[in-house]
Formats: sequence, C-alpha cells, structure tokens
Amino acid sequence: MNLTWVHYALSSAVFIGIVSVIRKSVTNSISSTNSFLIETSIYGLVVISYIIFSGSYSSLVSDLRVGKWLFLSSILLIAGILLVFKTFEVGPVGKGVIVQSVAVMVFTLILSFVFLGENYSIKNIIGIIFAVLSIYMLV
Repeated sequence: MNLTWVHYALSSAVFIGIVSVIRKSVTNSISSTNSFLIETSIYGLVVISYIIFSGSYSSLVSDLRVGKWLFLSSILLIAGILLVFKTFEVGPVGKGVIVQSVAVMVFTLILSFVFLGENYSIKNIIGIIFAVLSIYMLV
C-alpha cells in the first residue's frame, strides 16, 4: 500500500501547527482581519509566482470552466480562515486547533460519503465517533 499521502499530511500538520502558534501570537498585537489580509496577500504572491515560473498558466483558461465551483470554494475557504483567525484571537490555540481540525475531518468524511460516494469501514465509522467524542471532551 502506498502511504506517501500520509507523509504529506503529517508534514502539512507540522507546518500548520507552527503557523497556528504564530497566528495566535500575532493576533495578540494586531486584529485578526489585518493578519488575514497580510497572510492572504503573501499567499497570492507565492501562488502567482509559482504559476508563472512553473509554466502552468497555459492551462489556466481551460481551468476556469469550473470557475463557479472554485468561486464558491474560495468564498467558503475565506470564511473558514477568517473564523480560524477569530478563534485564535479569542480562544486558546491548542484547543481551537484540535476542535477545528477534528471537525474538518468529520465534516469532510461525511460530505465525501454523501457527494463523492466514498465508502468507509466500520473501523472508520468508529474512528469518526471517537473524533466527535474527543471534541465534546475537550470543550
């Protein structure tokens, strides 16, 4: 079984964990909205630079055919990120990250079952139940 995706996911978790601590320290000195604006501007510059230097801009026009879904996805992502910043501004970062991460996992699993037809074993379902219970026990 190829588990390369697990390595990517765990590496991502390390980076996002570091980012969470940085975000919490930053939102103590500036508003979460300004912090979001600065971070998003940097994202944009990095992504635009990557697209230009990798040459993948040639497929950009054909990729825009799915634009309405990407637009909806972008709006939902922006709302989610703003709420993460607000969570870090008003709450404990450790608990906030756990609740947010576990909730993302649970909702993604449910939505991927409903909309993408992904199947889960009894073991997976028990894991989801434990994840929901962990949120309840944490807060």
